[in-house]
Amino acid sequence: MATIQISVRLPERLVHHVDSIVEAGEASSRAAVIASAVERDLRRRIYEHDAKTFLESGEYEDLTGFDDWSYRNFSAEE
Repeated sequence: MATIQISVRLPERLVHHVDSIVEAGEASSRAAVIASAVERDLRRRIYEHDAKTFLESGEYEDLTGFDDWSYRNFSAEE
């Protein structure tokens, strides 16, 4: 996969957390931690968009309860 290098400024406390994850062997590098966080945020945004679209489009018997579950599990406050 092709990559592009970018510069990002983060609060010191976040950098310490990122470094702790790498030092614990849970990720191979700072870049891997940041990439994982960005991917997770992008997925959350997609899920929220899908849930909102579902709510606005009406009821579908096979998806009953999905809207409540989505908002409980993928809230914007996380």
